Amino acid sequence: MALPPPSAEAQVAFLRDVQRLLVEGSFTATYKFALLQAMADLAVLRGDDSGDDLTLGTREITEAMIGLYWRQALPYPGADDAGVLRQNTKDQAEIVKRLLRARGSADGSLARLRQPSGAVEHAVRLLDAGADQ
Repeated sequence: MALPPPSAEAQVAFLRDVQRLLVEGSFTATYKFALLQAMADLAVLRGDDSGDDLTLGTREITEAMIGLYWRQALPYPGADDAGVLRQNTKDQAEIVKRLLRARGSADGSLARLRQPSGAVEHAVRLLDAGADQ
């Protein structure tokens, strides 16, 4: 059963809540913001005004995260952890570690990663929360 589309006022209130989360949230690492951005982008791209639920799969979210976060795993001159900026105060963020492995599988090229060669499948598995790699 479809719900009626939210009113313009409800949509603005939702956006204010998201903005408040971004302003007041405790983001010690940018991957939290990237996750929120990926979900918001997918909601805009895939959602409609029908009021029906929008189901996003982890694969879709992961692929969006890869696109948004790819440059965060670039080597940075003078930084620790093989030249990649640290995202956490203790150990490097797991997403960065996994993106580094994905970068290696695609010779550092996001375009190459997205080619139908299966490299994107490997990257999605690397970033999948259940991956043991």
